[in-house]
Amino acid sequence: MPKTYNNLWSNLVSFENLYAAYHVARSGHREHMEVHKFEKNLEENLINIQNHLIWHSWTPDPFLEFVVHEPKERRIQAPTFRDRVVHHAYYQIVGPLFEKKFISHTYACIPGRGPLKAAEKAHEYIKSFPKGKRVYVIYGDMKGYFPSIDHAYLKEQTRRTIKDPDVLWLGDTLIDANGQRTGLGIGALPSQLYAGVNLDPFDHYMKDDLGVKRYIRYMDDWVVISDDKQYLERILVLAKDFLTGNPKLVINPKTRIIPITHGLDYCGYRIFRDYLLPRKRNLMLSSFPNQLLEEYVANKGWTMQKIEMRMSVNAKSENRKATKTEVLVGNYGLCANQPDLFLQLDNDIYPTNKHE
Repeated sequence: MPKTYNNLWSNLVSFENLYAAYHVARSGHREHMEVHKFEKNLEENLINIQNHLIWHSWTPDPFLEFVVHEPKERRIQAPTFRDRVVHHAYYQIVGPLFEKKFISHTYACIPGRGPLKAAEKAHEYIKSFPKGKRVYVIYGDMKGYFPSIDHAYLKEQTRRTIKDPDVLWLGDTLIDANGQRTGLGIGALPSQLYAGVNLDPFDHYMKDDLGVKRYIRYMDDWVVISDDKQYLERILVLAKDFLTGNPKLVINPKTRIIPITHGLDYCGYRIFRDYLLPRKRNLMLSSFPNQLLEEYVANKGWTMQKIEMRMSVNAKSENRKATKTEVLVGNYGLCANQPDLFLQLDNDIYPTNKHE
């Protein structure tokens, strides 16, 4: 039986946890009008959230919905600041409990990991083969991953870790925020966490049941690297059977086995045996020649998707143009949970001006 956790609710709804969640939620957003309005009656607003959580009468606000088109069309559902406080309060208590069960080679939206770490691990695997050896990779992907996440299956997975009935109520409320039986909104912190929880059984199936050695997953993009193409063909059949049966996901038709002849395109990098390079189309540096920015953004492997998500969430909700920092930093702070890095980047680049 999996280990489950109970007696979490009092810590989750404590004023201290909500106040800490408010601080995290406002990081990088302190000059936003929505934050100012919340802070005018800060204690009252936090107590109001606390009471509605205790009474089980809290419900999510309507999302701000819009569409981004780079690198591909996605519908974004951005939560209000009030809801982001609840999201962080929830994540601060349950996030580490889920994440401690994740395998070490899943990299999306986990503090200390991220796309660069995933690319580096893939690079390590490729280098483990003798030079000149023909190496292949399964490049796996789910079609419309966030919109196709099955709520019933996801709730089953949360109950393999959480036993506290009050926390489960809140978790179910967050899962069902779109009023449908499937789909999670891209743009909310719980969605990032649940996306990992939903595929955690697949990770353990690949590593523990099948014994796959060179397996990596970043969100719904996963790879298996080997010099045995027939072995990869068998693994791909088993992986497809698992994904279409249990999480009820649809495999992207582009999922395939390819030779790593001219490098592996993964997590915003082009990975070769002797080096890896950021993909040019995923960097937004041409208008910003500052050397610090170039090095910082390249090292973090930020993508157009993340950049446009942050730009759209912050700017569109307030009917204004995005700051340079918003455009460049993207959604990194949300996933990596490192607001101090975001603020330090602002101070390094714009030492004489205030920015979000």
